Amino acid sequence: MLLFSLFLTFIAVHSAPINSPPFKTPVADPALYHPFLRRDLPQCPDPDNDRTTSGILWSCLATIFACTWSAVHPNLSGPRDSGFQRLRRQVITMICAIIAPELMAVWAMRQRLAAERLKKEFNDRFHDDIPREGWTLTHGFFIQMGGFMVCHNGKPVKVLTFKRMLASIQKGEIDIPVIHEKDIADKNKGDFLTKLLVVGQTTWFVVQCVTRWCLRLPLAELEVLTLAFAALNGIIYWIWWAKPQGVQEPIGLPLKPTASPSLHRETSFDASTDDPEPKLSQPMDIPTPNDPATATRDEAVASGDNPEPAEVNLDTTNLNTSSTAVFFFALSPYLLVRNLIKLAQAIRCRSRHRAEFFIVGRSRVPMFYADDLMQGNMNGLAIIPSIGIGIISGAFHLTLWSSSTFPTFLSHELWKWSALFVTVAPALALVLLPMVSSRSPKIVKTLAAAVYQTSMMLYIVARCVLIYLSFSTILDLPKGVLRDVQWVNLIPHVN
Repeated sequence: MLLFSLFLTFIAVHSAPINSPPFKTPVADPALYHPFLRRDLPQCPDPDNDRTTSGILWSCLATIFACTWSAVHPNLSGPRDSGFQRLRRQVITMICAIIAPELMAVWAMRQRLAAERLKKEFNDRFHDDIPREGWTLTHGFFIQMGGFMVCHNGKPVKVLTFKRMLASIQKGEIDIPVIHEKDIADKNKGDFLTKLLVVGQTTWFVVQCVTRWCLRLPLAELEVLTLAFAALNGIIYWIWWAKPQGVQEPIGLPLKPTASPSLHRETSFDASTDDPEPKLSQPMDIPTPNDPATATRDEAVASGDNPEPAEVNLDTTNLNTSSTAVFFFALSPYLLVRNLIKLAQAIRCRSRHRAEFFIVGRSRVPMFYADDLMQGNMNGLAIIPSIGIGIISGAFHLTLWSSSTFPTFLSHELWKWSALFVTVAPALALVLLPMVSSRSPKIVKTLAAAVYQTSMMLYIVARCVLIYLSFSTILDLPKGVLRDVQWVNLIPHVN
């Protein structure tokens, strides 16, 4: 039996193949094809030479999040603020940075110029009473973000702006603060590992985009949007280089025993007195410093004998507990647009109000606060470079003006005109702002303010259109966009 099995195996291996006629596949009648059945199937990607849609999406999202998170340096929250309130302000600031990064650049530039002025002012006033190194740019940023707090027996009394600090020193409430830069650096939570990851991800993305441009490979619309974000947030990060990031608690300055007894009695913050948030005013209603109708109880308590100018509070949502979170998310589109309008309005206010569009509370400064020590043409020095940054950012989107990667004619047209408006709007603001702030006739100022307000609204709409098209067109990318550049993947990144 064993020999017989070996014989059959030998025959099967060495026998000649059977010549049989080829099998003919029946061809169906073309008339029987249904239009839906005739749809072309997508081509299978080549894993060695092609990218995937999900890979493009996640790399862009990771880059946008990393750039925005690292570039935004928020102001401090109040010591009694809940975790939800802290998170809410962080989220609102990040969303504003995504939808209107040019306005964030204006805020950053104003804080930078104010920090330089505050540093010089403090060192000139107290050069005989402070160490040789004096204040640095970090000190100028730190006091603007609410980093100094008057305390009594370990309890907060009031947050200090530069004006409040000078007034408190003159009244003998506090000593001249001698805070070294390393003391502020100890509170900085911008760790090295996070910055390294952000730099690595951004470097990989920029190198990939430049390489594709050199090889004449098209970019996805989302990649162009992300590249503009990376460039703009890189500039904002450089402007805020000396500003501490992620600080949770301010530095306490002890209240002197000789201070006013009223300050000693106000060392306990409760729900009824801790930074009451006023109701929303009309979009064009900017409260004036001498208008008692717009002053809040918090402002009166904080100002004391020398009241400070009122500042329109952008953070005006009465959400004091986490139980109201659902209402916040339901109203988030309204809150976002309102906040952006308020931030844009502050740019066109009169010179003495440009930095004072919030009410500085007892325990914290508002989200987009910048000191008002700038005088003369300092505001122009802050706005003009920021407008140039906005024009450069919008120009990135214009690179797709004649692109053939859009799936439809309508999407291409929407992209072109939205990109054009985003690029032109900052220059339009540069023309309108002098007309609003100058001694022009009232009718001219009214028309200029109306055009400015409308242009800011349309700017927000155009930004949203670009963001929407960037994500909607990624579902239908042409073959050229999916072509990969292999050596770029050697750089560590998130994909």
